[in-house]
Amino acid sequence: MRRLCGCAPRPGGPNLEFVELFNEASEPVDLSNFYFVNGIQYMFPYPTFIKGTGYIVVAADPDALLAANPYLQSTEAKFPKVVGPFGGKLDDAGLLDIEKTGCP
Repeated sequence: MRRLCGCAPRPGGPNLEFVELFNEASEPVDLSNFYFVNGIQYMFPYPTFIKGTGYIVVAADPDALLAANPYLQSTEAKFPKVVGPFGGKLDDAGLLDIEKTGCP
C-alpha cells in the first residue's frame, strides 16, 4: 500500500466523515497494528487486511456510514470495507500518515 486515496471531511455531516485507503499492489496488505500519526486517532485491529487493488474506509461513525452506503458491507472479517470509529477531526487540507506499532 503506497498511497492515501482520499478523505471526505463532512460529506454529509460529521458522522459521515471518512478516510479511504487504497492498496495499489496486487497482493493483500496487513494493516494490523498500523495507526495514524497525525490528524485522526485510530489503530487497525488484528486482523485487518486490504485486498490487492482494494480499499478500506476508516469512518468517524461506521454504523452511520454503512446505513448511508449499504454496499460497503463486507462478509469477510479479515477484509472489512469499513472500520472505525476514529477520534479527532479531519481537516480539508491535511495529509495523514500511518505507521506500525512496535508489535510483531
